[in-house]
Order: sequence, then C-alpha cells, then structure tokens
Amino acid sequence: MQSASRPTHPTPEVGHNILKYDKVEHMFPVPFVLYADFESCATPSGKHEFNGFCCLRVSKFPQHDHNIYTYYGDNVLQQFSVHVQNEQTTINNILSTDHPMDPLTDEEARAHDAATVCFTCLRHCTTANVKTRHHCYSSGKYIAPVCNNCNLQLKHRKRNDKYSTSTLSLYIMRDRTLLISSSKTFTVPLQRFRSFPQTPKNF
Repeated sequence: MQSASRPTHPTPEVGHNILKYDKVEHMFPVPFVLYADFESCATPSGKHEFNGFCCLRVSKFPQHDHNIYTYYGDNVLQQFSVHVQNEQTTINNILSTDHPMDPLTDEEARAHDAATVCFTCLRHCTTANVKTRHHCYSSGKYIAPVCNNCNLQLKHRKRNDKYSTSTLSLYIMRDRTLLISSSKTFTVPLQRFRSFPQTPKNF
C-alpha cells in the first residue's frame, strides 16, 4: 500500500503572500443580458429540428428591461442570429450615449462629502488618488464615491468598436446537443453562449 503523501507548496516572499483582486473593471454590473430558449419537434424521420425560440432581454435600465421576442417558423437559427445582431446594435446605441451627470440630491451630496473610502476598492482616497463622483453615462445618474484609479476602470468594455458587455445566456434542455451540432449556421460566435442544464446529467 502506498503511504499518504503530503503536498508541499513554495513559500512566497513577504509582500507577495497575499491574494489581491485587481480586476476592478469586472466589478461594473453588466447592463444587459439576453436569455433564450429554443423549441424543437421531431420530423417523420425521427430527426429533431428547431421550430422556434423565445428571447428575453434583461437590463438594469428599467426603460429597456423585460423585452420579449418570440419566433416560430422556418430557418430558426438564422432568424435567431439576426435577432441577436439586432439586439447588439440596439444595446450598442444605448451604451454609446454620454449623458453628463445629473445634479446630486441633497442626500447624495451629503453621503458623497462624508465618504472617505472608495466604494469599489474600499481603500481610503488620498491626494494622489482623489475621490470622484462615479456616474452612469447612459442615464446620467450618480452611482457612488470612488477613487480616481477605480473610476478610470469602471466603464463598459468595447470589442471591435462595439460594446461587449451584453452576454447571451441560453437556457437549453434536451435541445442543447442539437444547438451545438447546428452551430455552423450561426453568425454569432458560439463562445458567447452559456448553457444552463436542467439536471446534473445534462452537464
């Protein structure tokens, strides 16, 4: 019988032995998410084919939240790709706005003036890293007091001149395998999708 082994780890240098989270840009809430569900039916030959889908847009902006699109008919995956691209264009236009910050309410002004710690990194603001008023460029609303370093990182990210903060999550049950096998017809990169299994064996 082999004796139990004890793993050994290198001893880090002093000053490098503390894990730190430095991805400040990932602390900015995602403003839009798309949830989609596909429907399929069996053909006389026994092959399953898509016959429709439903897509729900969820947003932190109330005026753009809970937008539902439903499609039934032919060329489901092509129509789905067109819909996702249209959503991307709409979301990109929304996030491209640059509203100046609205005047702070009395309560917001008092809270901001009293703050000495950054809302994001929880470090004290200093003369070298001053306190700023972080606000939403799409709505103009004040968000929180943050240090200048964090304020420069808290923004929606772009990829190829388009905002990439809209992630597409797919809720797939029995049709997940069919979706993956049909992915060649997509004009939207499959790596943008997330699949939510219904049961542990669907992983």
